[in-house]
Amino acid sequence: MSKISSIYDAIPTAVEAVLTGYKRMPNAYEPEKCPTTILEKGYGVTMGPAENPSKDQSLQLQVRRQFAVIMSRILPGDLDAAAQQTIEKALLEDQLLVIRTFERGALSSLAPICRYFSDGGITYLDVGEGGGRYLLLANVFALQYAENLQA
Repeated sequence: MSKISSIYDAIPTAVEAVLTGYKRMPNAYEPEKCPTTILEKGYGVTMGPAENPSKDQSLQLQVRRQFAVIMSRILPGDLDAAAQQTIEKALLEDQLLVIRTFERGALSSLAPICRYFSDGGITYLDVGEGGGRYLLLANVFALQYAENLQA
């Protein structure tokens, strides 16, 4: 199995270890299509672009890849400013838990470098009639690993 497959499997395990009560989105690339029961307190993982940071021509491919951990929380129907601020702060607190787990080496046996890169800010998602309203936060990480080209 390639290194990226192992990393792909390890990311949700690391996230689930720190985000209690969250359910994994079946399609984090299109959260609006996910079941609302998952979006109430959900997370998903998306794989982003990659590049080869090395000019080395050896049989080790160096890969720097981005991935995102997307978190969602439901907005209740009778929302006031204080309630929304509480939900936003909960997302930010959970974000810190996820950042800590990767910055402290949750993937270190697979990817020696894994750093928090950025987020897109808290965004609003309205799924439409009866679907609910949600806040989302996508946390982008950059990791670096090597793949063996001799396989």
